[in-house]
Amino acid sequence: LLGFFDWVNQQIERSVAPYSIIALDIIGLEGINEKLGRSAGDAAIRWISYVIKEETRGQIYRAGDEFLITLTKGSHEDHAAEGRQIYEKLLQETERVNLQSPPANFAIIHYDQLIEHSPEDVLGAYYGALYYLKGQPDVSYKTFYAADMEPVMGLMKYIVRHTIIRLLSFGGMLEQSRQLAYTDSISGLPNIRAALENLSTAILQAEISKQPLSILLIDGDDLKPYNNISYAAGDEMIKRLGTMLKGALRPNDFLARWRYGDEFLVLLPNTAMREAKLVGERMRNLVQEGSMKWIYPITISLGAASFTKHGENSDELVAKAEKALNQAKRMGKNRLVEADPVSI
Repeated sequence: LLGFFDWVNQQIERSVAPYSIIALDIIGLEGINEKLGRSAGDAAIRWISYVIKEETRGQIYRAGDEFLITLTKGSHEDHAAEGRQIYEKLLQETERVNLQSPPANFAIIHYDQLIEHSPEDVLGAYYGALYYLKGQPDVSYKTFYAADMEPVMGLMKYIVRHTIIRLLSFGGMLEQSRQLAYTDSISGLPNIRAALENLSTAILQAEISKQPLSILLIDGDDLKPYNNISYAAGDEMIKRLGTMLKGALRPNDFLARWRYGDEFLVLLPNTAMREAKLVGERMRNLVQEGSMKWIYPITISLGAASFTKHGENSDELVAKAEKALNQAKRMGKNRLVEADPVSI
């Protein structure tokens, strides 16, 4: 919900409109958890998330068993058609994950350009719309116009204000904790946890968009002399190497420190193997030339793999890239090797 709250503030600052919010609440999830176990409930949430991602161009947020979708492109009519498409898709495939029909309370809230809305107004409309649907057993789908909705009052107003206070107070703490959890302390780059999450997301996006995705696994060659000086010297070398590699990235590329030592992972979205090799070679040349004046000049070896040519999931893709990296080492280091295609 914190991400959605940030989005609301950005919309208000930019005065972007018309826009719409889709709010949906899964019906009967508690019953599934009680009868079939939490794994069945989690499967239902994942399934709904996957359906939504397939059917919408909007940004998706989740809070427990509720989903929020923000639509900013097109007209209210476009947003309504997209919302109806998502709802119909959910109805068609409900039985796959033991959900009842209809599987969710589904509200579309339209916002007009001419009317100002505070974060409290937007959150109040979201809570109010779902609260209304939960009180109407025979109604699971409804379109609302924010301009016509009554302001929340009483207990609902208290809940909205309390939610905003909690979001504001925990937002900074959450961001700081996330930074610590997802940042490598030596290089300052994203760590392996962040790398794995970004890789999974990139693969899902590549599946949906039908766009290429490539990865590079990088390992420094013969860097032991720095550790022989001291561990501090070794850490400083890793930091400098990471900075150098980062300088070779394009705007949408992602670099992380990988596992241990001087290993790095690069994600190259919308990039087929041919272009991935060019990026990798640029990195290799940059490190070789840029370290010439270091106490001990260094080089790097790289293994390259592409989705789905070399793997259809994170594990397969990384395994293929690691195998290619090891081959680069065996061939004399300071080179890039493309992974072997997946055998059919």
